[in-house]
Amino acid sequence: MELDEIKQYVTHLSEELRLNAVHEQHVIIGGKIVNIIPPFIKENSIFIVSIDDGIGTMNVLVSDDFMSQFKEEVVLGEYVFFEGFANVVSRSIKNEVKKDVSVFAYSLKDITKDEKVL
Repeated sequence: MELDEIKQYVTHLSEELRLNAVHEQHVIIGGKIVNIIPPFIKENSIFIVSIDDGIGTMNVLVSDDFMSQFKEEVVLGEYVFFEGFANVVSRSIKNEVKKDVSVFAYSLKDITKDEKVL
């Protein structure tokens, strides 16, 4: 899938999100799944799914229930589109503010229904 096609279905590309995201802003991001990290401990049911949109990568946080519901779609190498909220964390390191951005996803967008974001 080419970048121009991805742009039709998302509200932000990875770098746009990094630069302009507001905490808890509703977003739709998409790209190719390049990594899936399962929960580190049993009590933590959050998976980290890394996607590449051709511009950069973005980490998407999804629950165990989400992974169970979408296990056929959330597979390495597949292109997916997540709907969720931006998670922006800022911290000061050596007098310089660092900003980390990820997305808490609550749904997958079905692009076969031609749900373009214009």
